[in-house]
Amino acid sequence: MAILNSANTDGSQAIYGILGVNVDTTGGDVTGFAYLTGEFNQANVIFGGSDTYLTHKDTARTKGLFFKPIQP
Repeated sequence: MAILNSANTDGSQAIYGILGVNVDTTGGDVTGFAYLTGEFNQANVIFGGSDTYLTHKDTARTKGLFFKPIQP
């Protein structure tokens, strides 16, 4: 698994889901979960490089993933 970054060319440039937990795979395989649909606080989603939610908003929408300005 890799952080979403539009500059990548290994498949991680395209959004597929939102990882639900922070994971560190440097030590090998780990268990986690991902959301394949839902609404997500646009301020809390982490992207790679200089990407923001705006970089992936349209593509995410086609997959049922929506970035919203959710207020606490």
